[in-house]
Amino acid sequence: MKLQRLNSTDSQNNFKAFIWHGLFLALASNFMDVNMVIPSMLLKMGAGSIHLGILTAILIGGSSFMQLIFSLFLQKTAFKKPFILMGINIRIIMLFMLSLLFFAGLSFSGFWLLFSVYFLISVFALSGSFANVSYIDIIGKTIDQQTRKRFFSLKQVFNSLGVLASAMAAGWMLKSFEYPDNFSRMFLVAAVLLLVASFGFWALRENIPSGTNPISLKQFHGKIIHEWKNNQNLRYYLLIVNTLGVGVSMIPFLIMLSKNNSGLSFDKVGDFLIFQTIGMISGSLTMFFFSKKMRFKPILFFNAFLFACILVLSLILQGNQGLFSYIFILTGLFVATYKIVIDNILIEISTNENRTLYTGLAGAGNLFPMIIPVLVGFLLKYLSFTWVFSVVILLIIISLWPIYRLKCRN
Repeated sequence: MKLQRLNSTDSQNNFKAFIWHGLFLALASNFMDVNMVIPSMLLKMGAGSIHLGILTAILIGGSSFMQLIFSLFLQKTAFKKPFILMGINIRIIMLFMLSLLFFAGLSFSGFWLLFSVYFLISVFALSGSFANVSYIDIIGKTIDQQTRKRFFSLKQVFNSLGVLASAMAAGWMLKSFEYPDNFSRMFLVAAVLLLVASFGFWALRENIPSGTNPISLKQFHGKIIHEWKNNQNLRYYLLIVNTLGVGVSMIPFLIMLSKNNSGLSFDKVGDFLIFQTIGMISGSLTMFFFSKKMRFKPILFFNAFLFACILVLSLILQGNQGLFSYIFILTGLFVATYKIVIDNILIEISTNENRTLYTGLAGAGNLFPMIIPVLVGFLLKYLSFTWVFSVVILLIIISLWPIYRLKCRN
């Protein structure tokens, strides 16, 4: 492949290709939502807090943690397009298989049923983290810096609008079909939409190489130590991911809190999806229209305050299911703004040469988002939500220090 410098034509082409992918991924998102649909599916199957904690750890923390291993392989390769396609195609296959599992009426039972669900969802999550290493690298080198911030904000706007449409469709499907047919149809729709989303990746023009010469595991470990010692922004970034990032992995437990107080109907899950989407759209549109004035650190401070409020309000309103549903507007606002900022910061503190490594480090740095859901799942067997949420709030408060110390141009 002929190598060349990034030009405006390729940058615009890739801008549109990633937006195409983002739009159809958004349309698919609520049919395979890791914060609500998949946890509610597990709870409907009779799973308890420990099962929910393990699944959340796999979906949110564990898959990100594996990015370090994936980056060891991918940092050697100059061009990442084949691997981003491999990752998304595996996800499509796993969704089709989940649909078939539920279409079969969950003919498995007990251990084999849980094993099948965990296996398919684990491969689904891990293939996503495999693709994400290439995704971040390609964005960083094929979309020029001047339009990158606008890209992330516009992508989140399209994402939120697509999520709103899929939230209404997913909510209708949950209510209109009996279990397990509703989940079978939802995973089938998600697979088809993700297949259409993959067309955007096929259209990418990756003419600029990245990565380095092949290195051994020992050399790779040495590079990690070197970057950790010499880039304090990387240290603060990882501390933020391990403290404030825990907020994302706590959302499934809000659903469990609701279930423990008044049961878990599919009507209620559909409402949660729509309310969370409203919050995501609000956050995304605000950040899009103010993208030129957007500063990362104030938004992170706002995120910390917001999620602490979410946990406190969930405890206060747990007995009032009408008002409790509105909390998910705030979770949507948190998820949208946090993801926009955290992706932007990672690209800002890295370069074309080390971005794959940094993406892997960022994923492996998700230790607490991986451990905390499992720990919460076990603690809820013996302690109340009040005690457990109080510990999480303390972790959120700790995030204020690395946010303060982080140095960003934006």
